[in-house]
Amino acid sequence: MDPHGLFDLKFENQILYIAITGQCNKEGFEQVFIEIKELVSQKMPTEFSILVDLTDWGLSEPGVADAFEDMRPWLIERGQKYEVLVVGQSNLKKMETLKYFVGYDERLSVHYCASVTEAEQWLKVNHML
Repeated sequence: MDPHGLFDLKFENQILYIAITGQCNKEGFEQVFIEIKELVSQKMPTEFSILVDLTDWGLSEPGVADAFEDMRPWLIERGQKYEVLVVGQSNLKKMETLKYFVGYDERLSVHYCASVTEAEQWLKVNHML
């Protein structure tokens, strides 16, 4: 199957910004994980956070959570401390993302925000910006 979903990535300071647009499938996530690994490996931060903008996300097809099972430990081993997700006022998006963090509650702090500005403020308060 062809990859679905658009992903915009950038690494600034200690923050990996990811904006996801449209409906995503497992192949799309697997492709972006390769790019994420390259970015994190190039920057080699000792500690970093990920800010995921899900404002224009159209949710994910079945199987995407399986792709996270390999990626999440890799990120934590390389210093990921926080993941901040921008979901607006959407409880559906928040509920959909919860399955991506099962089993990582103690090693990774996850926070939900309504906007990118709110997410950046949260990261600033937590000394990541």
